[in-house]
Amino acid sequence: MKRLVLLSIVIIMIAGISCNNNIQKADKKDKMLLTKNIQYDVFIESPFGCDDRWWKDNIERSKRFPFVKKIVKQVYAGDVKSYDLENNLLTVEQAKNMGSREDTFTFQRRYEPYDGYDTIIKKDLNPKQINKIRFEEEWYFDDKTLEIEKEVTGICPMYASYDNNTGEQRSESNPLFWIKFDNNKQAKTEKFLLTERIQYDVIIKEHKGGNKFLNTFNIEKLKFDVDTFINTIINTVFNDKVKAYEYDPYDFGNVILTGKEIKNSLTRIDSITLQKPYEPYDWYDTVIVNTFNYKEIAVIRFLEEWYFDEETLEIEKKVLGICPIIPAYDNATSEFKGYKPLFWIYFNDRYPPKE
Repeated sequence: MKRLVLLSIVIIMIAGISCNNNIQKADKKDKMLLTKNIQYDVFIESPFGCDDRWWKDNIERSKRFPFVKKIVKQVYAGDVKSYDLENNLLTVEQAKNMGSREDTFTFQRRYEPYDGYDTIIKKDLNPKQINKIRFEEEWYFDDKTLEIEKEVTGICPMYASYDNNTGEQRSESNPLFWIKFDNNKQAKTEKFLLTERIQYDVIIKEHKGGNKFLNTFNIEKLKFDVDTFINTIINTVFNDKVKAYEYDPYDFGNVILTGKEIKNSLTRIDSITLQKPYEPYDWYDTVIVNTFNYKEIAVIRFLEEWYFDEETLEIEKKVLGICPIIPAYDNATSEFKGYKPLFWIYFNDRYPPKE
């Protein structure tokens, strides 16, 4: 009788796992595959400095340091496979050398003839130097709710380098190695919450200007129809089919905006002075209405929750909200001035925070 009860429990558990997998597959079938392969970089240690809004381009220090140490430890111990940028499998020694640096120093002997001599000092990677993660992902998109689902297929930790003369951090980080994930694998260890929220920007369209620290990726890796994707977001918001919230630069906006309000805020009215092409060639003022062009959107800001598997080093992302962004230029000089966030769309009941 006991054996029968145990067998029944095992069958129920297997059925439950199978059911959950089928639910996940069904969820993905309901969404459109945007891209099978997109790569972009995310800061996990903010180069801008952190204030009370610690989640911007940053994982809190108490979780960040154990996270990067675990990555290095697992790879250096050979417990997780690593690959170079050309997708060639690395040995443990090759992986260790990826982050090491050899510097040549000139010293003077302390005895006659006090001549100078060169020596090479090898410096191993300090995990605390890892300030970015390059992600390789699949993106799925629900064209009704505008929700984006990301499946991380690989990560590449990147470490900061500094100018030897000034000590300032360089804008570019150095890639170490790729760690690839088998997302079809059934047996997985439990993931723990790496960060309850992290906010960062992803460039989805090439544009002039840009902050030297803004994460970039190979534009050629973007394999989906960006214009259709953005047009769907704008039309859905303009037609009030999803809730859109006012962008608040100091926190998460919690004022709901109608599609009409958003459309009006994106319409620019300029008054210019022109000269008539005939006598007496007098001057006159005219008003030009510049309507919003969705193709101007070049960046998507993400708000996410991350989970981490310490054994496989897999990262799981839950997208909490998105914010489309347009680059802003000087009207007179066309010089790039910065970025203008438009509105927030949330996919989690915790956002926007209740007042």
